[in-house]
Order: sequence, then C-alpha cells, then structure tokens
Amino acid sequence: MLSTGNEGCNCINQTSVLASLQNRDCTTATGQPGVYLTLGGACVTYDYGSSACLQHDLLHDPKCQGDLSTVVIPPYCFQPFCYVDAKSCKKNSEEDISRSDYFNQYDVFYSYSTCNATDYFWEQYLESFATNVSLVGGISITATVPNDQYATLNKILPDGTILTPREREEAYFDDTIPFGGIYIDYMNSIVKLSKGDIQNVTYTHTSRGSLKRYPASSSYTGAVWDVHNELVDMAVGPIWVTGE
Repeated sequence: MLSTGNEGCNCINQTSVLASLQNRDCTTATGQPGVYLTLGGACVTYDYGSSACLQHDLLHDPKCQGDLSTVVIPPYCFQPFCYVDAKSCKKNSEEDISRSDYFNQYDVFYSYSTCNATDYFWEQYLESFATNVSLVGGISITATVPNDQYATLNKILPDGTILTPREREEAYFDDTIPFGGIYIDYMNSIVKLSKGDIQNVTYTHTSRGSLKRYPASSSYTGAVWDVHNELVDMAVGPIWVTGE
C-alpha cells in the first residue's frame, strides 16, 4: 500500500497547479502532456510529486534513469517525497518542508521527511547550482518570527494586551494573534519607507519541523532554516551568524 505521508503532513494532489503553469507545457517521451521542470530540462507528467510518497524523480526525470552499469544516477533520485500543504505541516507536524525548487514562484511545497526519507542528497545537488536573485518591486514578504521569550518579540491581543511568556508559548503557533515588539515595529517602518517597493509583510511562526531539526540550538536557527527552505522570505529578530 502506498504511503500518503505521516500524520499532520499528508501528501496532496498538485496536478491542477502543474497543469495550469503557462509557457512550461510539453509532451513527455511517452506522449503524455506534461510540464518542464526547468527551462529546456526534463518534461514530467502533471502528477509529478502528487498524492503519494514515491520516487518521483526516478520515475519521471531522465537524469535519474539509465543503465546502472554505465550511468551514475544521483542519490536523490532514490528518495521518495511528495507535495504537501505547508500551513498544515507547519502547524500540525514536525516534518521538514520546503518550497519547490522547480516551481518556486508558486505555493508548491514538498517534504522528504513525511515519506520517512532524507533531503540530504537533494540539498547536495542544489549546492552545485547558483541562485538567481530577483529585484524588489512591489513585493509582499512573508517573515517568520522566532519564539522569543523577551519583550523584543511578542504576541498582542486586539485590545493591545501583550501576552505573558506562558500565554505567548501557547499562542505562538496561532497566526490569528499578531506578533509585536520592536523588531516588528522596525520592519513595519521599513515597509512605509519603501514607498511601495514592499507592499506588506506577513508574520508567521517557525515550522515545527525546523524547530525539531535544531532542538539543541534555538528557535532562531529554526527560523533561519525556514528561510533556507523558502517557506518564508526572511526571519525577523536579533539574529546573528553562528557556526550552524
């Protein structure tokens, strides 16, 4: 029986999203309609990554296929993964999730850990490529806020009441209760000064998966890992460079 992911972070069907992508349509080697993973790259069927924990790359990507006696197949090809709902996984599970590197302009997220696999080999593969940088221009930013125990970052009720540390601990994963503090005020000031370059900043909690990944460090390292995985655009708080 096929696995559909671990509890709280189930695989979802993103077939309709892949089928809707403009200027990326193609025909697979078997004659099926599909979508390009990259410009001039592999053409995969619309169900790539969807609905179940499978070795989707091994099944669809020509880089992952060939005679094992003559071709070296990248290790990531053998790892099962699937597309998942980022909001659900962040709140209801400790699974490690990332925005799709192939479809990063869309809300398409994947997880290896929900399929009891590792993203280590995929991360290694990605490190061999340069990252394209886009210019700011009327963008909306999503920012994760570490679970800080100090007044520099906090949670504020609609009537202006600042939650106590214990109350904040319970409300941290509830995005309906807004974040506040000097760093939030600072970011909101930058939005005003940008004169439209930054439309708005949406603040959210760090994913449980990233907090689990760095239990011995701090919520700040977990927040930075969410940025690395492109779940958010940035992390807000007193963050500095460490060995990790």
